[in-house]
Formats: sequence, C-alpha cells, structure tokens
Amino acid sequence: LVGNTYVISDIDNNVLAYITMSVSSIRKNMIEKNKPYEELPVLLIARLAVDNKYQKQKLGEALLKLAIKKVEEEIEKEANK
Repeated sequence: LVGNTYVISDIDNNVLAYITMSVSSIRKNMIEKNKPYEELPVLLIARLAVDNKYQKQKLGEALLKLAIKKVEEEIEKEANK
C-alpha cells in the first residue's frame, strides 16, 4: 500500500499533528455475501497523531475532516468518468 501523509506544522516546521492514509479494499468474504461486487474500496487511516502539547485544539478533528474530504473528492472523480 502506498500512503499519503498530511502534516500540520507550526511556523518553525515543528510537527503538531499528522495523518497517513492509503486506499485499500475489503474482500467480499469480509462483508455481506449478497452484494454484487467482489471488493469494496475503502480509505485506510494508517496513522493519526497529535502532539501532546496540542491536544484538545481540534487538530485531530481537522485531519479527520480532511480524510472525509479526500474520500468525497475521489467519489466525485469516479462519478465524472
């Protein structure tokens, strides 16, 4: 799996938080058997971290919102093919 890492840093390039995501899939035998597809595409969050000094500042929430946005962008891209 190839992942993309997104970083929130301060002005001095200190890492405050990051998320690593990659595209993956779930096989049919892991989901409901009566579905018409063999695999279901998913976004895998491989890593998500916020520096202890920056907890409770909604940085993790911002990164999760970014993950959702990336999924929405991929869905729109597929729909426009």
